[in-house]
Amino acid sequence: MAADSEANGMAALSRWEESTRHSTDFAALPPFERISGSNPQQLLNLSKTRQLVVLRGSSELLVINNDGKILSRVAAPTSSIAAAVRNQTVWVVGEGSSQIWVYQLDGNNLTPTIRIEVPGALSLRALVIASSNHAFVADDVSGAIIEARWNSSAPPSRSAATVTIAKTRAIDRCHAPLQLAIGANQLVAVCSSDHQLRRWAIGGNERRTQATSGWFQLKPLPPITHDGPIWAAHFVAGGGVGTKGQPPSQAPIIALTGIENRALDRSDQGSFGYIDSFVFVYQLPVHGKPQALASINVGEYGLITP
Repeated sequence: MAADSEANGMAALSRWEESTRHSTDFAALPPFERISGSNPQQLLNLSKTRQLVVLRGSSELLVINNDGKILSRVAAPTSSIAAAVRNQTVWVVGEGSSQIWVYQLDGNNLTPTIRIEVPGALSLRALVIASSNHAFVADDVSGAIIEARWNSSAPPSRSAATVTIAKTRAIDRCHAPLQLAIGANQLVAVCSSDHQLRRWAIGGNERRTQATSGWFQLKPLPPITHDGPIWAAHFVAGGGVGTKGQPPSQAPIIALTGIENRALDRSDQGSFGYIDSFVFVYQLPVHGKPQALASINVGEYGLITP
C-alpha cells in the first residue's frame, strides 16, 4: 500500500514537471539578479557614522548612516561582490564584470572616477588594494589570482566612461577563490573548493616593497589546509612579520570561517554529516607552518557561517 502511494506520488510529480517544462518560456525568464532582491553582500566602515553597503542583486553601492538610513546610492559593476576602502577612495568588483570600478567619496556621495580593465579576466570575485595604483584580484571563471597595476600619473577623470587598462600577471590559480586579504606583510587567498587558505610573503622589509619591475616580490608560504570548505578570512591581530628573531606572538593572527575541519559524512543517503559552522584562529609565522590557536563550533550558538 505504501509502495503504491509512493509510486502514484512520483507519477504525479513527473506529470507536473513535464507540463511545467513545456509551458515555460525559458528565454523570457528574467535573470536571477533581477528577482533575487538587493542581496546585501558586504558592509564596510567609511567613518564612525557612515557605512558602505555592496548590493549584489541590484548591482549598487549604498552609503548609509548608523541608523540604516540610505544617504546615497550609485550603480556598481554587475553582480557587485567585493569592495575596498582607503581614505576617501572606494574600489569595487562584480562577478559580471572584468573591471575594477573606482569612486571618490564626496561627503555622503560616491562619485565615479575611472574603471580599470583587467585583461583576461571574466568574472572578478575578490579584491584587495595594495596601493593607489596596485591591486590583487581573483577571477571566478578561471580561478586565477591576478596582480594588477595601472598608471596613476595622469590626473583622475570624473567620467565613469574613462577606462584604464591594467598591466597584469597571474600569480596562482585555485578553485573558487572567494576572498583576498593583506595583513602584516602577507597576502592570503581563500580557495574554498580546494579547502585551503593560500598565502605569500610580500618581500622586503617594508609592507609595500616592490621589485624594480614594478611587481611585488611574493614568496609562497605553507598554506592552511582543511578537510572542509573555508568561506572567509580576516586578519585580527599582529603587526610584525614573524621573522626568526621575533617571538611567535608577533606573527599575525587570522580568523577563518568555514565548516568543521573534518571529512563529510556521506553515510546517510540524501544528506551530509559534519557540516557545522566553525570559526578557526591561526597564527601565521613567515618561517614555519601556520599554528592553530582555536577551533570554535559557532553552530552550537545558533550561528551559520559565512
